[in-house]
Amino acid sequence: MSFEIRKIEPNDIDGLFDLFNKRKSKELLNWVYGHPAEDGKSAFVAVDEEGKIIGAVGYVKSTYYLNGKGIKGLIPLSWEVDKSSRGLVGMRLIMRVLKDADFYMGMDGSEDMKNIFKGMNFKKIGEGVSARKVLRPLGYLKTLKKIGVRDLLRYCQDLKDFLLSTNKSDIKLLPVSKEDFETFTKLEDLLYNEISWDHITWLSQNPGMNIHTFKVNINNRVYGPIVCFTKEVKNGKKRGQIVHIPPFHSDDVKYYKDVIIALQNFLFQEKATAITTFTVEEELKRAFQSLNYRFDKKTRPIVVKSNKTTLGELLNTKIHLSFGESDKSVRNI
Repeated sequence: MSFEIRKIEPNDIDGLFDLFNKRKSKELLNWVYGHPAEDGKSAFVAVDEEGKIIGAVGYVKSTYYLNGKGIKGLIPLSWEVDKSSRGLVGMRLIMRVLKDADFYMGMDGSEDMKNIFKGMNFKKIGEGVSARKVLRPLGYLKTLKKIGVRDLLRYCQDLKDFLLSTNKSDIKLLPVSKEDFETFTKLEDLLYNEISWDHITWLSQNPGMNIHTFKVNINNRVYGPIVCFTKEVKNGKKRGQIVHIPPFHSDDVKYYKDVIIALQNFLFQEKATAITTFTVEEELKRAFQSLNYRFDKKTRPIVVKSNKTTLGELLNTKIHLSFGESDKSVRNI
């Protein structure tokens, strides 16, 4: 089969709409694939000899700090290939975007992705996991499509956790300005992603989501951004998501717990019935666990590929990454 890989064009939106079998709105697809990356190369499509789009990958390029030095990394926002064309098309799309950065990071999810990552010799650097906590047990129950015995049992446990949970935090969430992004504390001996003001501006334009961004002051150091969002899910009810909590100088889980509790209090005030999150960092996992978040049984391997000499460092450095796997809109963070 003959096809070409090219940069996405404004009039490709109808082809993308068909590629996704009309499951995603044109508004959302335009937002995802139109992300203003630094060099404008935020998405590529695979087109067959008849001009039909048979594959697409949209990504965000970010500065990552690896042991104190800045490198360019890519995380896919959306990766889709027509069922009849999977395999070579998907690999070629990834190979193309790899040219634009020092490394490419992905999640080992579907069988197709596992096979592609294995075939391209991606290396595992960590494991991510989703977690959930109910803030309003009755309200959350009303968002479910069907309510069975298992859901009622979970409701009882959620109610118990709600009654026993603490809402006291020693940390105050502070508003963020564009200038703050130049002063956030940076760490060494760690791989973590820097979130720019442009990223936050772009996220705030996400159709259907309300993005909230904060900073915190801990031991006279300013950390940020801290990012969460709310989204309407059913019957006027809202879901909250903790998207990003930056790394702190101390490994003390208390700081993460205080920030999480402060975010819980904020999302509760925003009428969220439940909070979801996705995290890779071990201290964050322990903090969520200590606050009675329920973790999915299935973890998601985080894999990387690099054409540069940074691969060895990537594989041997502690990582701190947090981004929402369940929401393609926030996979950068």
